[in-house]
Amino acid sequence: MTDRVVIGSGARFLGLLASVLVPLLLLFVLLWWQLVSLTDSPTMKAQIAFLVGGSGFLLAAVFAVLCTYLYLALLRPLDTLARGAKIMSEVHPLHSLELPSYHMLGELPEAMHSIGEELTKVKSEITEAMATGAANMEALKVRLETILKELKEGVVVCDEEARILLYNPAAQKLFNNSEALGLGRSLFSLCARAPIEHTMEMLRHRKSGSAQPSGDKVYSRFVCATVEEGTLLNCRMNLVKASVKHRIVFIITFEDITLQMDVTRRRDNLMRSLVEGLRAPLANLNAAAENLVLHPGMPEKTRAEFEKVIAEESSALITRYDSVAKECRALVSEQWLLSDIYSNDLISNVARRLEKIGGPAVTMTGIPLWLHADSHSLSLVLEFLARKVQKSCRVDEIDIEALLGDRRVYLDLVWKGEPLSQSEAESWIEEALPQMTSDVSVKEVLHRHGGDLWSQRHRLEGFAILRLPMPASVRQWEGAQKILPERPEYYDFTLLEEQEDLVKKGLAERPLSGFSYVVFDTETTGLRPSEGDEIISIAGVRVVNNRILSGETFDQLVNPGRSIPETSVRIHGIREEHVRDKPPIHVVLPQFREFVGDAVLVAHNSAFDMKFISLKEDECDVCLLYTS
Repeated sequence: MTDRVVIGSGARFLGLLASVLVPLLLLFVLLWWQLVSLTDSPTMKAQIAFLVGGSGFLLAAVFAVLCTYLYLALLRPLDTLARGAKIMSEVHPLHSLELPSYHMLGELPEAMHSIGEELTKVKSEITEAMATGAANMEALKVRLETILKELKEGVVVCDEEARILLYNPAAQKLFNNSEALGLGRSLFSLCARAPIEHTMEMLRHRKSGSAQPSGDKVYSRFVCATVEEGTLLNCRMNLVKASVKHRIVFIITFEDITLQMDVTRRRDNLMRSLVEGLRAPLANLNAAAENLVLHPGMPEKTRAEFEKVIAEESSALITRYDSVAKECRALVSEQWLLSDIYSNDLISNVARRLEKIGGPAVTMTGIPLWLHADSHSLSLVLEFLARKVQKSCRVDEIDIEALLGDRRVYLDLVWKGEPLSQSEAESWIEEALPQMTSDVSVKEVLHRHGGDLWSQRHRLEGFAILRLPMPASVRQWEGAQKILPERPEYYDFTLLEEQEDLVKKGLAERPLSGFSYVVFDTETTGLRPSEGDEIISIAGVRVVNNRILSGETFDQLVNPGRSIPETSVRIHGIREEHVRDKPPIHVVLPQFREFVGDAVLVAHNSAFDMKFISLKEDECDVCLLYTS
């Protein structure tokens, strides 16, 4: 670049010099010719030639000196300045201009240096602002990701074709970590299609309709079921305008309402059975009572029969009442927002609160157990009862022990002394809890949990207890909860932009990088599928928008139903004991097909893998398309 600038400057100078000197030379030759033609004297011609030639040479020399001066003092510094300005604008704003000691540019170089300094300052400020903005965006992104992870409701964002753009860990848990939940995959593989499509269409119509008030949020509620397990979900769908032109997205929140629906069904059945079950006993009682009143002189045998009817129907009504009351208590407790809580956490919280307010010293005893309760209201009840025991029995130390019995958890307040009278215990449960937001009594809280309260002697002599039976959590009998694998990638809104490109360009013109892939591999018992060799392992990973989704993988061993040769074991390391209790290919291959979805299959030497798979497609009722 520098050489070209210098050469260009010299060439321009020589061209300028030649463009002046050549016409001047021709002019003097013409003048000399005219003057020589006016005389025949050789001497005069020589003198004319000397004068004209000398004058021309002198004039050319003066012009050459002047042009050289202009070149050295102006043209060449200008070229240097232009080269330096280019370097300052593209590479280094503080570049030092290499100008000769004398030039005719005046204060222009100093002005260029000032511009370079200002440019450096502006670039520095822009870089700092961009770094700050990027840091702020990253911090905001981390906060939003944290909020999404902590939300208890499942959240899924999808486009108009129901392709998943975002989901949170709660959705992952709600859908039981299904392989069908993944970026770019269809929501219809998780939930029933009809209610979702209907709600999408309704929201689109409402958004475009003139009846929709400006600024109102466009949303709707509906109920749908999951495809795999039929779990009932209460859904709220919002329509949001996306940043991509003419594109919209749907934000859907999911809440499992299977339990609530079951409670509603049981409540309806209870009311129906109550109405229908009471009709006959009440009619019989009414008829028997009327006959006894209207016919006081009836024979003793007949009276005895009517009295027997009254006794039997009364007993049946009492039994029916006890059954209905029990079912009602269960329904009431299930309608409250109960959750699993560890007894250690509950008792520790009560102990800390009592210590702050000067209550009795609480010691936690027994084996930690899981309860299914409203921790806040139950904590207030335990605190209330502990203070009552302190005041009534004049004790300053109380043990709270958790015991398991009859599939319930007994919370026992233990103190040294005599048990409470039943009347005193019953009077306590009628009192309102002072720290509850509404006027709620101890009795109401106990009934919410399907429990009661009584006092009795402790198994240790000289001690008494106040017992509260509470519902146990099913986690009490379950093993350690399965921790879902964390998926680092759970959103990608660039999929929406890719869909816009697909709409504009069509599938044929879509770049390969715009497709979703599943890169997979198989391991087999040998190299000849047509001669009985079988698949013993299938593994794959999804690639969406050039990102490997490490949280969306498939890895499954397969029982081949035959022996594995030692020559194959040396290659892949999979032995017969590794696959003995694994599912067969007709179970695994449909699972792999579901994992693949509408993605493009990619494999190294795919003809080998696909030969094994194609031979099993009819048997497993699947079809896989691929590209090598």
